[in-house]
Amino acid sequence: MLLDDDEACLGGLVTALKPAGYQWEQFTDPEQAVAAYAVQRHDLVITDLKMPGMNGLQVLQAIRLINPTAKVIICSGYGDAKTVTQALDYGACAFLDKPVDIVKVLQICGDLEKGIPKGEIKVKIAQIVTFSLGNEEYGIEISQVKEIIRVFPITMIPQTPHYVRGLLNLRGNVIPVVDLSRRLGLPDREEGKENRIIVVMVEDDVAGLVVDAVSEVMTVTDNLLQEAPVMVTSIGEKFIAKIIKTGDRLIIWLKLAGLLYN
Repeated sequence: MLLDDDEACLGGLVTALKPAGYQWEQFTDPEQAVAAYAVQRHDLVITDLKMPGMNGLQVLQAIRLINPTAKVIICSGYGDAKTVTQALDYGACAFLDKPVDIVKVLQICGDLEKGIPKGEIKVKIAQIVTFSLGNEEYGIEISQVKEIIRVFPITMIPQTPHYVRGLLNLRGNVIPVVDLSRRLGLPDREEGKENRIIVVMVEDDVAGLVVDAVSEVMTVTDNLLQEAPVMVTSIGEKFIAKIIKTGDRLIIWLKLAGLLYN
């Protein structure tokens, strides 16, 4: 089943998938699609995220109520880390960016036909910048990173939270600078040559985050994601989006909004 309120997008997807030999029932109305699924129990449902009446997450939940083992892919041009993790938590096989990569869709269809469990289907979720604080690794979504700079003089300001280092004049733009170790309740450490300021944007706000060292840019696939155990680190759960497990490494994917606004 294909569901998208945009008929042009729907038609393009049908045309692209047709040569692979799959048969697709098409819908532009979410409620009609859910009603049809209750009767037909389609092998796979590919749905848009933003639609009038019901959004893709609501469609996913409704279909999974009908059939707890339903296989659903959500597609959107507006997916952020929170929405992606919500979709996966609700039981989606994958979350794909628009315009939809047909090769990825066919890969997932093939994996499902082979009986590969959805948790083992590797689908790219995001790219993150990883960095260290003490002995732990953390990451933030690269789309929220504007630039990474060396630490240089910061103007202290009185009567601010202990984790706010002060203000930084970045090429004429004055931005607040947050000591991420202090914000997370970690011990203070001496600054070294590897310390960096990651300049980030959350909504329309720009801020700098002081970290011990920046490691790499990592592509995260959904099979690497795990829920955050309550006692995994000393930081609050409100700061953690997911845990990324790759090999022997555990990387904490941080919620920037929680860090900057709560």
